[in-house]
Amino acid sequence: MRYLQIEGGHRLAGKIEILGAKNSALPVLYATVLTRSVSVISNVPDISDVLTTLEILKRMGVIITKIAENTYEIDTRNVDFCEAPHRLVNSMRGSYYLLGAELGRFGRAKLGEVGGCDFGERPIDQHIKVFRALGATVNQTDSCIVMCADRLVGNRITFDVVSVGATVNAILCAVLAEGRTVLCNCAREPHVVDLCKYLLRCGAVISGAGTSKIIIDGVRSLSGSDFSLSPDMIEAGTYMALGSAIGEYIEIGGIEPSHLFCIYKTLVGAGADIRMLDDKILVKGGSLHSVSVETAPYPGFPTDMQPQLVAAMTTADGVSHISERVFKTRFRYVEQLSRLGANVEVIGDTVTVYPSRLHGATVETTDLRAGAALVIGALCADGVSYVKNSDLIKRGYGDMCKKLVGIGAHVSEHETVSGDGVFP
Repeated sequence: MRYLQIEGGHRLAGKIEILGAKNSALPVLYATVLTRSVSVISNVPDISDVLTTLEILKRMGVIITKIAENTYEIDTRNVDFCEAPHRLVNSMRGSYYLLGAELGRFGRAKLGEVGGCDFGERPIDQHIKVFRALGATVNQTDSCIVMCADRLVGNRITFDVVSVGATVNAILCAVLAEGRTVLCNCAREPHVVDLCKYLLRCGAVISGAGTSKIIIDGVRSLSGSDFSLSPDMIEAGTYMALGSAIGEYIEIGGIEPSHLFCIYKTLVGAGADIRMLDDKILVKGGSLHSVSVETAPYPGFPTDMQPQLVAAMTTADGVSHISERVFKTRFRYVEQLSRLGANVEVIGDTVTVYPSRLHGATVETTDLRAGAALVIGALCADGVSYVKNSDLIKRGYGDMCKKLVGIGAHVSEHETVSGDGVFP
């Protein structure tokens, strides 16, 4: 097990550069399977979920060449259908995009049970609804999904709830289907837009990306293309929350300001000193005060920022109320944050955050964003903390330790053997 050792209480100053979005990288990389050609994808983040995706693609026969830092040439001309190994599929939620990509290219797909962050039930019924509506036969068991279709035909599909994953799979599946597909109540996130932009460059016919209604006219084939992923809004938001709590002066570069407006508005509303420029954000920690906010699909405050906001608000004056409207059981991390001295209380789908004096402790990461929240808490705390199971953080944050050390944090990563007594 890997863990982070963090000495808190140090003011932070310096520059952090943001790379491409994890949530854009996975759908775009799987979308290359549809092209039967060569694409060059740049601004790809160096995170474990991306490395797992590349390994899954290699097992299918994709030829992947790293041609520059964060840039990959993806050759999908000689791809064969195969069942991805369970250990790879089970390590991340985004592996279910393989379903739409395989069904679109091969007319069949098979996938074992997907993994990812554990913060409650996350059904894929909206994905299944899409596949069936486009003409696939779907057999689902507790351990796998098997699908086949003699032909995929466009249809009008209205999602029962806004779902990024189902929207992505619908796009992947529909771009090569016969006729027109109309998707209603779509997710509007920047990573959905990134996928559509990439596919448009490849010859797809798509309109409405970034709105709740996307129209796709199927084409016979797609060619490859060069494409640069948009910056990761959640990584940027995480460092914005950290800087708001304890930053002396942090410059966050390589961002897209329009993607961050809701995070910016929330933190500024809580008293943070933040200036947003064309491609960077300047953050100074100030005297945070209470805030009330609820998560919502984009362009609302993102559920993936909820734990980090809670951690930052432990340093604020006054009582904050943060409600989770997307994944209502996403509070497993609260118990761990409490070990750092956080005075937080969960009632229903709302966490109430009281002013707290944080102290060092041993805590354990329960999921990717929870890990980021615990890092923020440990950096704000007095004394030394140990954040166990830190590999989960690498699923979405590349070089976090290096970036934090670069702004003055006292953070180091270690590996321990069970029972060696390293933790207090």
